[in-house]
Amino acid sequence: MPELDCIVEILMRDSIRQTPAIQMAIYLAKVYLRNNRLFRDMTKKDDVMNLIRKSLSEDYTYEEDKGLYVYRPDKNLRIAFDEKPEPLFGEPWTENFPNKKAFTQLVSIYYGRTVFHKLYCAWVDDYRYLIPMPKGRDNLKITSLEYKVGSILNHSLSIRDYDQALAVAGIKLLD
Repeated sequence: MPELDCIVEILMRDSIRQTPAIQMAIYLAKVYLRNNRLFRDMTKKDDVMNLIRKSLSEDYTYEEDKGLYVYRPDKNLRIAFDEKPEPLFGEPWTENFPNKKAFTQLVSIYYGRTVFHKLYCAWVDDYRYLIPMPKGRDNLKITSLEYKVGSILNHSLSIRDYDQALAVAGIKLLD
């Protein structure tokens, strides 16, 4: 914010009478600028995605009432269900499960207030598993990041094995 930098410089000049209100404004502007720069420097998309890749599934706390996974070592990192599940139609891989109904779930990855990544997943087998949507009907593959997010989401469910669910669906790892 170059404009705010300029305003702070003008306010700090000796020629301007620095009342307590102006001193407070200068202080708050400096704090804002420092925090904003720090946040921008530390929150590039690749940094956030690498933090997820390196994290352990058990490092997340699941807040069921909010549909929110919070990374305990850095509470700025959160994975959230942003919408209610919607019925999923016409995906043959979901029919490999005993319960054939499936529902889509939008999942968003946040750092602070910023959304860094969104992906669609599917609740399958009567909400037993939450599996990232593969690339296509004929391309049943997911990326390593999608796999990692899926393992985090399924860890708190602890009903069945996530890898087993991927095998039943016929989904493979892309990279």
